[in-house]
Amino acid sequence: MNTSKRNLAIELFKGLGVVYMLIGHQIVWLFTKFDGNGLLYPDSYKAFAFFRTGLHPLVLQFPALAGASLFFLMKSREISLNGALKRAGILIFMGFLLNLLAWGPYGMFAWDVLPFIGLCTVISYPFIRNFDKTQYQIMLLFIGLFCLSLSNIFPWATYGELYLYKIFLGDSTGQNYWPFCPWYSLFVSGIFLAHVLNSKNEILLKRTILIGAALLASYIVSLFIHPSTYFTETYNFNSAWGVAIFKPSLVFTVGIIGFGLTFVPLTSLLLTRSHFFKNILQNSFLTVYARGVLWIYFMTIILGYQITSYINTNFNLNFQKANTLLPFLILFQFLLAYLIGKMASFKRKIQYE
Repeated sequence: MNTSKRNLAIELFKGLGVVYMLIGHQIVWLFTKFDGNGLLYPDSYKAFAFFRTGLHPLVLQFPALAGASLFFLMKSREISLNGALKRAGILIFMGFLLNLLAWGPYGMFAWDVLPFIGLCTVISYPFIRNFDKTQYQIMLLFIGLFCLSLSNIFPWATYGELYLYKIFLGDSTGQNYWPFCPWYSLFVSGIFLAHVLNSKNEILLKRTILIGAALLASYIVSLFIHPSTYFTETYNFNSAWGVAIFKPSLVFTVGIIGFGLTFVPLTSLLLTRSHFFKNILQNSFLTVYARGVLWIYFMTIILGYQITSYINTNFNLNFQKANTLLPFLILFQFLLAYLIGKMASFKRKIQYE
């Protein structure tokens, strides 16, 4: 039986991100039109109250968690450049295959999270490999800050229709997600966070929590100055799901980074002091979701979307009926994800740190 080491705090937040993703995807599929041009029912906006819970940082942490996971992987075993390129290629291929199977040929090459993580893997490889050298840390930090500075900016907009532009700087139409700028800044924050967790230095851990809390506080204060108006009766689906989410304001991105730098190391610190909760959590459904996160993302989108699309097309639903059906579809997603997670970790022993 193969044994691999995982950081429990990272795995728990992966699992929480999966929970949010499953609920969020199901709501979007059930209450919006296939082409994204608005809502299926006049009252559909009521179902989007879930997105006002303030839990969106859980799913938007995926780039940071992916960066942390790559750091731990490369520190636990020797990975060649060819190996990194192979991993990246598989992620990019899976992303485009998912698009084909879920949305059809017209959306096959839409940029999304799996190709994004594949690209980040290749770019981050030399920095993680040489992370013990200060100059590589500084260069990586500089790249992350540069990406952060372009959070909601579309420079050189005359090139906006180019595919490479959409990959690196974003799509103003909202049809391509997770552009390199600003989301690589989260990937970088995850690498530095993993370095702190890997050091097992409690003082460094506490300093990271304070830095994260300061960043998160700056975002919270900004909400009182510029309150969010997403997901109201008049919200625009294309805007909310596209540009507003994936090319957010700089302070929003800072807040997401701050959330991860605060709560992941805080959770790690608390787990080291409570073996009781550590034993419970490491055997919970959250770690099952974390172990199978890639295949859960892949399979639940394909099956979940196709099933929901079939229901919307072949059954004469209204908002009340759809809202009654929603928890059953979410439960199906949860059970499917759990089964996939179990299969992904079959005959593999996980040791949590």
